[in-house]
Amino acid sequence: MKKFYFIIIFLLLQQLRAQELPFSGTVTNGADSIPSVHIENLRNGKYTISNEEGYFELPVKTGDSLRLTHVGYQPELLIVDNRISDGKPLMILMDENAIELPEVTLETYRSMNAVDLGIYQKLPEKLTPNERKLKTAGDFKWYHALGLLGGALAIDPILNKINGRTKNLKKRIAVDRAEALRSDLDTEFRDFIEGRLSLKNEWVDRFLYYTVEHGDWAVLSPENPRGTREFHLIQLHQDFMATLEEVKE
Repeated sequence: MKKFYFIIIFLLLQQLRAQELPFSGTVTNGADSIPSVHIENLRNGKYTISNEEGYFELPVKTGDSLRLTHVGYQPELLIVDNRISDGKPLMILMDENAIELPEVTLETYRSMNAVDLGIYQKLPEKLTPNERKLKTAGDFKWYHALGLLGGALAIDPILNKINGRTKNLKKRIAVDRAEALRSDLDTEFRDFIEGRLSLKNEWVDRFLYYTVEHGDWAVLSPENPRGTREFHLIQLHQDFMATLEEVKE
């Protein structure tokens, strides 16, 4: 009879290990909670983001490995053990990432440009073809009308304003800039989107178009650190998936 009970208990434990259970926790740095932490289950790729209080929930199995990442903090790897069975949220501590700047050596010589040599007052702007066309066509402003007083009224800006050429060129410039940003994100972050965000094939392109349309271009700019841009992509991906869920409903 004891052997029978032992087998029953063993089977129940095995079933408990095989099924996913709700796991919750709060991420903190020891003093404050950390919002927007990316928590990923390395077994199946499922992930979630901690809320403003640092709280998150994620279905897991005993033995799963959870990776926690956040800009400015050292990544943490958490192995899920039997503590999930009591249903109590776990307090998880993340350490700030101390960045040591490399030593800078000042040299006597530096690179010279045309401004340094006195050739130009300032360096010429690098314009796209459509930006050059707009500059040539002239963008009519109210103060151009003041030219009437001096007999030097510029005609081209007025004509281009009337026939709509200026407006069309501005639209083309906006399209050029959006495509340049999308192309840069595709080149720099396609592997990140396919791996970290788990989007494949045409869904990567759809997400990139969504990112360009709804994202903050100032944050997505190539001039920003990669970590800053990745963090914004994670936020946009969360909004993108929520939008898809609303469409399904």
